[in-house]
This record gives sequence, C-alpha cells and structure tokens, in this order.
Amino acid sequence: TGPVPGPAAAARARAWEAQVATAAAALRNTRYAVLRDILPPGPRARLRRYVRELRRRGYYPALGDGQVERRAGLHNEPTLAALHQGLAELLGRVSGAPVLASYCYLGCYEAGAVLERHRDRPQCQWNLSLVLDMEDVAGRDDPPPWPIWLELDGRPEAVLLEVGDGLAYSGTELWHWRDPLPAGQRATVCFFHFVPPDFAGSRD
Repeated sequence: TGPVPGPAAAARARAWEAQVATAAAALRNTRYAVLRDILPPGPRARLRRYVRELRRRGYYPALGDGQVERRAGLHNEPTLAALHQGLAELLGRVSGAPVLASYCYLGCYEAGAVLERHRDRPQCQWNLSLVLDMEDVAGRDDPPPWPIWLELDGRPEAVLLEVGDGLAYSGTELWHWRDPLPAGQRATVCFFHFVPPDFAGSRD
C-alpha cells in the first residue's frame, strides 16, 4: 500500500473538487471555464522543462504551421497524447457529459505570433487550452499572461492564463483569437480537443 494521505493532501483534494464544480457552473453560465493549476507543481515543472527540451533539441518543425505564421506545432506529441486521455475525464466532468479525446496539438509561439479570429473544425467540439510555458527569451522573470480572447454574444472577453492553467470552451461554437505575442516572449500551449462519444468522423 502507498503512503496515507495527510491533512494537506486531503485539503488539496477538496479544493480541487470545489474548483471542478465551479468550472462546471461557469461553463453552463458563461460558456467557458478556467481551471487553475491543472497540474501539481512537480509535474508542471517537469512538463515545462520537457517542452523546452523539445525545442532545444530541434523536434519542432519550422515556424509557420499553416494557421499561425510564427508558430511551430507538433500533432499528437506522445507525452502530451498520454496526458490527453486523463484530461478527457476532467473535461467530461466539467462539461456534464462523457467525451472522447480527439487529437492534441502542441504549439510553440514566438514573439509577434498572431492567432487570427476563428472557430475550430468538428474534431474540436471541446477545447482545453493548457499553458505549459511562458518564457522571456532574455532569461528574465516570467512574462505576464498572454490573453486569449473569446467572443461572447458579440462581445470580446480576455482570459488570462498562468503556466499550468487551462481554459475549457467549445472551439466549434465560440470565436477565439490572440493578439500579437509581445517582443522578447515565447509561449507554449497545448490544445487538447474532445468530441462526444457518438462522434462519427475522423478524430485526427
């Protein structure tokens, strides 16, 4: 048997359950939900180092992935794809119905990157955008969050996510975009997409 959880672990578990319940209510009422600190500090730091190593070792393709000129992306990167399966349970709880993982996309944005206003294809009925790294390329303090904008009933609303935070929303329903990433910054975000269990098309 493993170690017996102490009071601190129990308190964290209660806080997480409360956050999931709050997110589910937010998704119903405002059509999006922010989940703070989806990953605990240890795994979050390891995954942050991992995505930096992917870039340092040259695993990303050249900038320009067909949607964002200053973004390089990896489709279904194996480590993130493994995490995707566990996040399907979380998204199902927040959305109120079971979901299946479709595909995930790891995007590394360089300064000046612009995500144009768009809606997603059918494989992205639900999107959980998880910020894995925000980096000042000069090595100074972490930069402030890079806003993602959602259009809600014709009104733009900015959502600010720290490293380790996630945003849940319907990518096929809500228009969303990002203004230019400020000079000297780099952002790494993984988009985890989900569909209903009866989805009939390709999930890739």
